[in-house]
Amino acid sequence: AWEHLRSHRIALHISGHTHREHVRWIGDNEVTSPYAGCLFVNAGTLHRGHGPCVCVVDTEARIVAWHPYDGERYGAPKVMGF
Repeated sequence: AWEHLRSHRIALHISGHTHREHVRWIGDNEVTSPYAGCLFVNAGTLHRGHGPCVCVVDTEARIVAWHPYDGERYGAPKVMGF
């Protein structure tokens, strides 16, 4: 799968299958090209029974923030760097 992503120059992959917030960089940290690896982000879920949240990826600040949402308002975000 990694070879497929590299060959197609994919730098960011966002999914939400597991309903869990997650971020992972796979690649070469020493190379400055955005295609030296791929950032995998699990955006979480909107399902009410699984802790719904909204995910924001900031590629300049190199952070991912998950903002919990209770249906009316957003809570303090969980933030992870990459």
